[in-house]
Amino acid sequence: MSISDVLLQGSSLAYAVGPSDYFPLFEGGRLRAQLNYKEAIYDEVVQKYNTAILRAVQEVADAVETLQQMASRLEEQRQILTAQRKSSQVAEALYRRGLNNRIDSLETATEELEQKLALATLQGESTKTLIQIYTALGGGYISPASVP
Repeated sequence: MSISDVLLQGSSLAYAVGPSDYFPLFEGGRLRAQLNYKEAIYDEVVQKYNTAILRAVQEVADAVETLQQMASRLEEQRQILTAQRKSSQVAEALYRRGLNNRIDSLETATEELEQKLALATLQGESTKTLIQIYTALGGGYISPASVP
């Protein structure tokens, strides 16, 4: 019995050989390359995610440190403002009693306003720092119109 007899007459063998045509015998390299490509994409995405997390943690740490420094500056500015208020009150009282001129009273009042402005500026910076922390932690503004 020759190979041509088996191929032409052996119907059972044809069924055995037929389904093997569908199996990708020579596609192993292509499939391996596709797998390596998908793994590389996955590794890149994981790296980007890790970088984003590290950046967010660094932003939060920096903002918290700034906020702590800001708290001490705010307390110091409040003490300066309190002292300036007392100075303004004394200068105004001296002016009312005729022991001081109006220019000294106005200068101390102007200085008090400047200290109030400095305090308000520090409070604004502190609020911006809190917003930075909130944003770094994933918070964001949601318009009231978009809330169901």
